Amino acid sequence: WRQADDCYTLYLHPECYEASVFGIKEKDLRKKIYGYEALNNTERARLWKEMRSEGRMAKASKEGANATAEYSSGSVGIDTKSLPEVPVPKDMAVPMPPFQ
Repeated sequence: WRQADDCYTLYLHPECYEASVFGIKEKDLRKKIYGYEALNNTERARLWKEMRSEGRMAKASKEGANATAEYSSGSVGIDTKSLPEVPVPKDMAVPMPPFQ
């Protein structure tokens, strides 16, 4: 990276370009996106739609809220309400070694 270069010019996902953050308008795509000329009309429309979508941010927000709820419940990854109760065996099936 050189000081004269923009630090966000390398290989971002279309969803990561956040058109509002980078100040990119649809008419500026030809100048801002390398390889834009090689795309057909369907791919260009999909690119612009993905740049404006907030699906990834909504998904991350939802996953963060779920993780917070799970951590606050006291157990992570295990649903203790659905675990079946296992009866305790009356005697050992395998004898323990003498050192235990």
